[in-house]
Amino acid sequence: NEAGLAGEALIPVAEQVIADLELSIQTGLPFKTEERLDALNEIRSQLETGAQAPPRVINRLWSFYEDELRLTRENGLHTQIIPLGGQRVLSDVVKLGTIAMYFQTRDGRSGQVVRQGDSWRFQELESAADIGQIATLFDSMQKQIRSGYFELPNGSVALETSP
Repeated sequence: NEAGLAGEALIPVAEQVIADLELSIQTGLPFKTEERLDALNEIRSQLETGAQAPPRVINRLWSFYEDELRLTRENGLHTQIIPLGGQRVLSDVVKLGTIAMYFQTRDGRSGQVVRQGDSWRFQELESAADIGQIATLFDSMQKQIRSGYFELPNGSVALETSP
């Protein structure tokens, strides 16, 4: 059966794509990392168990890849659990593409994600000016203002709304 053989030939391709996406998620901005890895692992499981035919797995991977690509250009307000002060804390986060991410916890702490070697860290900010800049960004995002010029702790950024 030629279709079966062609499908089998897709398995190593799918495995490589999954490995590449997994590495990208693990080393990229820590945005909903667990959820994204769980979704990728579900696709991996379907490939390994044969629950989905390899061409279907490739289609799911393409869709997953498109979602990942969309994350690189989206600016938005989200909720996620972040590691902070040795605890897992529910926070609001503003993600600016794959350039920067800021957080506000429900108990009033604010901060940003900073790169530390090969990993990322959620760093609480102390400066009133920095906290004010983050508050302005969050306020704008809550009001659906997703473009404009914002002064932020890591410098200034001009956001444009993508179509």
